[in-house]
Amino acid sequence: MRLYLLVFFAATAFAFIADVMQRQISNMGQGEPLSLHARHSLAVLRSGRVMMIIFSALVYILLSGLRYDTGYDYMYSYVPSLDVVRGGDVSHYDPFFNMIIGIFARFSSDQWFFACTAAYTVIMIYVGFSMDSKYIIVPVALFFTSFNYLRSFCFVAQYVAMATVFVGFLLLLKKRYSAAVILLVLGILIHKSAEVMIVLYLLYFLGNKIILILSFMFPLIAEMAQSLFRSLLISVSANSRFETYIDGQYDIGYEDMSLIYANLTIFLLFLFVVFCQREIFSYNKKGTMYLMIQSLALGFSLLQTVIPVGYRFVWYFALFQLISIPYMLRLILKGSLYYIVCAIICILYFFWMVKYPIANGASQVLPYHPVFNPNISIE
Repeated sequence: MRLYLLVFFAATAFAFIADVMQRQISNMGQGEPLSLHARHSLAVLRSGRVMMIIFSALVYILLSGLRYDTGYDYMYSYVPSLDVVRGGDVSHYDPFFNMIIGIFARFSSDQWFFACTAAYTVIMIYVGFSMDSKYIIVPVALFFTSFNYLRSFCFVAQYVAMATVFVGFLLLLKKRYSAAVILLVLGILIHKSAEVMIVLYLLYFLGNKIILILSFMFPLIAEMAQSLFRSLLISVSANSRFETYIDGQYDIGYEDMSLIYANLTIFLLFLFVVFCQREIFSYNKKGTMYLMIQSLALGFSLLQTVIPVGYRFVWYFALFQLISIPYMLRLILKGSLYYIVCAIICILYFFWMVKYPIANGASQVLPYHPVFNPNISIE
């Protein structure tokens, strides 16, 4: 974990500097018109902030993009798929990701595939951070501590899709409907599991009060109507490559209780925020949707036993915690207290990551092997 922690601290340090610059930019933008010198200083600050955000993302990109045989699916799925395409066949993924595999199969080195998919995933997630807020240090920290960053080492195709629909939904919140729909369709073509996001897109068009009611009810419905969800899954997955999961080797009723507890904790935190600021949520679409998304994350956590590898659906919604947690906390906390609570959540998530996913060998992200010397193993 030493290398991973070093990269984490580097990424968050650059994000911290970017946020400090943003505060200076905000302060300079207030009051009287700026002098020529002040306008020059403001331009320098804005450019510097952008560079700090790029450096923060680049740290994550380099570690992920320069890995070798780190992440279970690296050798189990992606390298064989590239070799299959080089042999004249078609890989087994969904249409657009098959095209991606086909493009990178033209290169003699597999590393181009891992480097470019890592770059795309991290860049899109950082774009989402910047779309949601001017301040990014908390999302950057949560990206690592919530295990999303390291999990993307293994589930490359799904995280490419998740990053795509992540930005797509944020565009929907900004009422850029065409771009939002395009990214949703693209995400589904990359990984069919992204169809679960259709539900979220449809919920967006409901009134806030209805969304709040559904947010309270969905975890209860998920727990009480599991057979109904099972039947729906069988119907939706028919004639797709996911049909083999039903009654297959992965259909064993697996349930990751730590995932349930983590999402339940965040859901209860959000309910507390809603209770404290209930008058805001009558018109605050973003906050209401963030509560709904967390409700879906918890609900799908409870459905793990009836949905083979159901935890993979949870990830689509849990990814939004990177921005929903800081957003919701800012509604009730200010100044140093806000950052103290965010730091506590990041620390708790880090201990959860180490104790459960990493300790259980999830995604096989340890040891890390750099591509320039694959014989090196960094624990």
